[in-house]
Amino acid sequence: MKSYCRFVLLLFLLFCATTAFPQLTLSGKITNVEGKPLPNVNVMIRESGHEKIYHFTSSDKDGVYTLIFNEDEKDKRIVFRILGYDEKTFNLSGVSFPLNVILTETNNVLNEIVIKPQAIRVKKDTTEYMVSSFSDGTEGAIEDVLRKMPGIEVSDNGDISFKGKSIEKIMLDDTDLFDKNYKLASKNVPAKFIDKVQAIENYHENRLLKHAENSDKIILNLSLREDINTQKPIGTIATAGGYENKYALQTNLLSMNKKLKLYDILDLNNSELSSPFSLEDNANTLYEEFDSYADAEVVNGYFDRVSNEGIKRAETKQEFNSLNWVYQPVKKLQLTGNLLFNKNRETFTDHERIFYYSDSLLIDNTSSIKKEPQTVYGSLKLKYDLKENMTLLYQGKYNADKKPMRNTLFIPDAYLYNTLGENKFMTHNLDLTMALKDSSALVFNTSAFSNWNLQQFDYYNMEDSTTEIDQRMKATTFQYNASVKYYNKNRNHFSYTLQAVFSLNDQDVNNTASLEDASALINVDMTYKSGKSAFSFTSGMGYRNQTLSSPEQQPHTDKRFEFSPHLSYQLSLGNHGISLFGSYAQGKFSLLDYINYFTDYRGSRTGSNVYEYGSSISYGATYFYFKPQNQTFFLLSYIRSINKNMYANKTEITPVMNYSSLIPGQNRENQLLIINFKKYIDELRHGVNWENSLNYMEYSNAVNSDVLRKNKGLSTNSRFSIKSVFDWPVNYNLGVRFRYSAYKTDLLPQIHTINYTLFQELLYRPNRQWRIKLYFDEYFLGKDKRFYLFIRPDITYSFKKYKLSIGINTYNILNNNQIADYQISDYYSIENDYSIVSGQYLLNIQFQF
Repeated sequence: MKSYCRFVLLLFLLFCATTAFPQLTLSGKITNVEGKPLPNVNVMIRESGHEKIYHFTSSDKDGVYTLIFNEDEKDKRIVFRILGYDEKTFNLSGVSFPLNVILTETNNVLNEIVIKPQAIRVKKDTTEYMVSSFSDGTEGAIEDVLRKMPGIEVSDNGDISFKGKSIEKIMLDDTDLFDKNYKLASKNVPAKFIDKVQAIENYHENRLLKHAENSDKIILNLSLREDINTQKPIGTIATAGGYENKYALQTNLLSMNKKLKLYDILDLNNSELSSPFSLEDNANTLYEEFDSYADAEVVNGYFDRVSNEGIKRAETKQEFNSLNWVYQPVKKLQLTGNLLFNKNRETFTDHERIFYYSDSLLIDNTSSIKKEPQTVYGSLKLKYDLKENMTLLYQGKYNADKKPMRNTLFIPDAYLYNTLGENKFMTHNLDLTMALKDSSALVFNTSAFSNWNLQQFDYYNMEDSTTEIDQRMKATTFQYNASVKYYNKNRNHFSYTLQAVFSLNDQDVNNTASLEDASALINVDMTYKSGKSAFSFTSGMGYRNQTLSSPEQQPHTDKRFEFSPHLSYQLSLGNHGISLFGSYAQGKFSLLDYINYFTDYRGSRTGSNVYEYGSSISYGATYFYFKPQNQTFFLLSYIRSINKNMYANKTEITPVMNYSSLIPGQNRENQLLIINFKKYIDELRHGVNWENSLNYMEYSNAVNSDVLRKNKGLSTNSRFSIKSVFDWPVNYNLGVRFRYSAYKTDLLPQIHTINYTLFQELLYRPNRQWRIKLYFDEYFLGKDKRFYLFIRPDITYSFKKYKLSIGINTYNILNNNQIADYQISDYYSIENDYSIVSGQYLLNIQFQF
């Protein structure tokens, strides 16, 4: 460990060696022609013939500016700029300091406020980032640049938020090619193609509702560079190969004209290059609009249980293609579609020890798992403007998933277990929108949704290959909705929507247990704005009728009145923002909570014998500060929720297997604290980023008994990094990740686990052609905090005359084959020893066309 630290320190010092220049203090006073001081004037050091900003400051209330400069003055200029005045520029080598400057008012008044020239601009509801100001040329996809922009947060799994709120979608040159599966864009669109990133608040997807609805939706729009000709196909092709028959082929193809826009993504690989597609992300975009659906998961997610960033657990082979297109033959008609295919082969080996506190029972399980998930997805959106004030919108989606999995640890002909999950999903949605003359609108909607789910599980005897357990579960869901919604915003400060909804939901499992759920609701959404404040009230209220039929229970019918209010307040004070909210919601009755079915590869789940409705009360507050001038963003958010009569886990143990079921528990309280801070310090040429979440839980449940026990849990995830942005050939990014979990129950004293990781990234760019990156990750995992070191050097050379680059990409060159990890919950602890992907070396070639 000591020798490694010396090596990193020596390498860092060698890379940081650079020519020193004498430090100069550039100062002076800025006034107008009348001699009055001008505050907030932008003062920049720039290179002649280039837009790059080397140093930046602003004048104070007395018009005085001070700038520290310690670089070569050759070909540098000092620029003075403020809205409403003519810009002044001086060659740095031709002036002396103190330099007093007089600015003259301009006759041209701009409509936009330029916060930081060529970096961030704010215009009404749009915040615009210049990609060139945040890119060092080493980024691949646009997601790499988004991570550096203040106000925009990108989580480890790729979720994007702006000012603390999740975005709805990403558009490409004002074209909606990706719908809500925006990670297809963020993880694949090349950063070198994008000129600006626009964060658009109060976005309206339906143009006829722009003057009739208050919207709090946020999207990102990626503007292509003007020098890119999209009339002919453009894109990138990257191919790589290495020893042990490792390969990768990734292509991006973009073509745009007045009628047809196409974007195609292809990925074929058996290496550890990042995948453009996530099955979980795709499922979330499908199901988010519906109250409930039948979903019985056979296996408890062995590939996802431990998610240490940078450690690859499964050897994979992927075949992926996504074709996204928009066709607009005439102005009134637009067709949007997406065809997606994804097939994986994953191999994973682990040894797992589960200790159940309640029975002091230890279960060992060794698996050699092979998974071959496959997804076929298609969507079609048709938008037709019947009249200037009338639009018809149809959207259909189809999704088919297959998730076969088998354990081939013992002998190929005698599996320890074999599972198969199939899910087919289809939805149709039709909207007719009519804009009325008084800033109001009507939307008539009808939709249908169907879900077919098959789960299969076979448990074999290892000696004679006979089937000991053969389980099947077939679940179906059909849901139909009809609604009419009225929007009204004919007053300056007050707007509201009223919606009448009728919904019918029919769930069935194994043609025996069924749930019929019918509801008629009135939804109300009101917003009042006064100055910089906004009050919002949202509520659904109405009548619900549910009927449960199952062999395990007597038929049960429940009729009740439903009411779910949500109240929020927002205050905007320049760079500061405060929001408060409170809400109440009734729990939903789910069929699968009350019937027997299998869910774990060793057993089945027993439905609850007690029928109770749950409810939840939530409230919270958020404060954010965003100052584009000095690229500072701070977010502090607190949320507390209290759940009543909710369901808690209960563990059943048998001699051969164990499984989980749900029983009613008492109140459950959750408190969540989120802190995000991002700051760029121009004087030091450094950026700082801190992300932290803290979650506290307190609840009661029963495990293997009817006696309630008290539980308390605390977990936190934190990530801190500091990144340099010097104009030297060498830059670095240093940071730490920290994860802590602790539980205390009536059965045992407090138990806890800690995982932490150190990471370093060193970048060396002696010129525009060469790029050398060194990644270091040091993990401390398991009960005894064993040390694991990962080193990934990447070397790339780009040719001047050709849009071509070659390089060497590596993964885990020290080749730690086995990792130990440790996790806990309120009633068990898990120790994992799992194999990881061995070291890889790939030679890659990328061509831009």
